Amino acid sequence: MNHYEALCVLHPKTTEEKVKALLDKFTAKIDGAKGQVDKIESWGKRRLPFVLQSYKDVREGLYYLIRFSGPSKAPTELQTLL
Repeated sequence: MNHYEALCVLHPKTTEEKVKALLDKFTAKIDGAKGQVDKIESWGKRRLPFVLQSYKDVREGLYYLIRFSGPSKAPTELQTLL
């Protein structure tokens, strides 16, 4: 199995319930691709390195690092969801 990392940046006003639901969706997608989530790290709220065009007033985001392992199709499956 290969090891992968995915860094997800969410809107800073996302509620805890919504964050949990999104992370559960990501985990389910990886599991569905016969992968396994090794660890999810919350990096907290951080300043974005650039301003997103559609969100000009948003300068921060909630960062989550997902470490997982699986076959080569696992990252592709996660990417379709993201």
